[in-house]
Amino acid sequence: MPPKVKITKEMILKAAFEITRREGISAVGARTVARELNCSTQPVLYNFPTAESLRRAVIERADDYHMKYIMETRNRLEMPVLEIASNYVRFASEERNLFKCLFESGHFSAQTIRDMIEYDAMKPMLESLAETLRADVQYAKEYFFARYLMVHGMACLVADRSMVYSEEYVLQLIREI
Repeated sequence: MPPKVKITKEMILKAAFEITRREGISAVGARTVARELNCSTQPVLYNFPTAESLRRAVIERADDYHMKYIMETRNRLEMPVLEIASNYVRFASEERNLFKCLFESGHFSAQTIRDMIEYDAMKPMLESLAETLRADVQYAKEYFFARYLMVHGMACLVADRSMVYSEEYVLQLIREI
């Protein structure tokens, strides 16, 4: 009977994700993950033969986490897109290293912002926005794009600690444009 697996791929990925949250994606490697799990590097390298393959898996997990985080709305504002925008900037404040991993490391999977708008995960939000604006989806995409540029800029400033996150201020700026 083969020995029972003590360190699973999921455990490794979870540890690498937590390291990224605390220290950033550049801190993720076989040794740091093994140290986090209190094991040798063997199970890490067995499941992720290269640091890049491990980092890619962390980035995918971070992207999924990010999308769930920003899309969780509570219908407390007049437009869901306002809540999503605020969540986006708050994510940069609360999950600074994940934000930097996704948007400032060159690892994000979108080639351009316009490519991001075409992701399947964006369809429900864009359709909802189009309905709210009483417009077609194409107009909603343009509306979203213009606001995303400003919101992303605010999020970058927050992640770099050049701006303090304030939901009231973020919403005020978005409403003004």
